Amino acid sequence: MTFVPGAAQPSYRSYRLLLWWTALTFLATWLPLVRSVMDGQSYEWGTTFFSWHFGGHGLSADYWLLIVKAVVGIGLLYAGWRFPSPKTAAALAAWQLLFAADTLYYAATDPRGFRFRGDTMGVDISLTWIAPTLSILFAIVAIWWIRKLAGRPVPPRIQTETRFTNVALWAALAIVPVQWTLLHIGRGTDWYDVSGVSLTMIQWLLLNLAFRSRSPVKRVVI
Repeated sequence: MTFVPGAAQPSYRSYRLLLWWTALTFLATWLPLVRSVMDGQSYEWGTTFFSWHFGGHGLSADYWLLIVKAVVGIGLLYAGWRFPSPKTAAALAAWQLLFAADTLYYAATDPRGFRFRGDTMGVDISLTWIAPTLSILFAIVAIWWIRKLAGRPVPPRIQTETRFTNVALWAALAIVPVQWTLLHIGRGTDWYDVSGVSLTMIQWLLLNLAFRSRSPVKRVVI
């Protein structure tokens, strides 16, 4: 097995879907992480992990948990996009299995109350079936990629930084002043907060676009 420029590229479609799903699972961390800083003490957030409950106002109480989860999420996604390997796939599988176990616990113990709620955007979605199902599915996909990547020499990173990735990164940083202004002057569910939350979601998308790539630098023949 050798690297040959111009040779047929193996399909990474399911691997990319795994990474985008992983990014979605961390969106619920990124939103309160950013809003706690920009809204301050007026913003109340809460999350659960099995039978433990975490939350607080602004940067108080359990804000450290959001920092830890954000670091883990960014690390997983950056490594997933830039350094695909059996170890990276194993880390992604571990996260998906943990996430699936957590969602299965709530789906079984509180099926009616297991929902994603966003008061600002007026979002209220049941997670009883979709969250465990998708987490288990993508855990299987990640486990499959552990073996697939182990038998294939892959580039040390899928793609070096390009103008596209740099623009996405700078765009994510450039919207911070507008984002802070909207969230700071918002009253909870008004137009300012809705716009600020929308920008925060776009910012998370831009960060992931900055991590991702569209084609390998070197192509693989097996």
